[in-house]
Amino acid sequence: IGGVYERVPATMAVSALALLLAITGVIHESFALRNPLIRDPLLDMAADGWSIYIDDEARTTGGNKELYARLFAVWFHMGGLSFFVIAHLVHIYEHDTRRRTPASFGWALGLVAIALISATPVSGG
Repeated sequence: IGGVYERVPATMAVSALALLLAITGVIHESFALRNPLIRDPLLDMAADGWSIYIDDEARTTGGNKELYARLFAVWFHMGGLSFFVIAHLVHIYEHDTRRRTPASFGWALGLVAIALISATPVSGG
């Protein structure tokens, strides 16, 4: 579906791929904002001035649970927000070129998803 040379109308609405990516981003962010393991570290960061810091004790003792929770929350949100950025780029590409996104792009996203899910099976990527 959506080969490289497939032309689309000039008044094209948002493509199915862009819409699917945006919906995935909404689901991802909705989960993050409802899950206290992700939401609470972000609220703590907001109270502390949005800083993530690594103190000497955390470096020498091999870890800090609060730091890990903050880093996890930040990267979880960055992953969710990335869906919106990619959806917007897909929409711009298809609008400007009047062509569907190449199938190889979808395959690449699928392979990245499989790699993430394989690397972190408990959380699902």
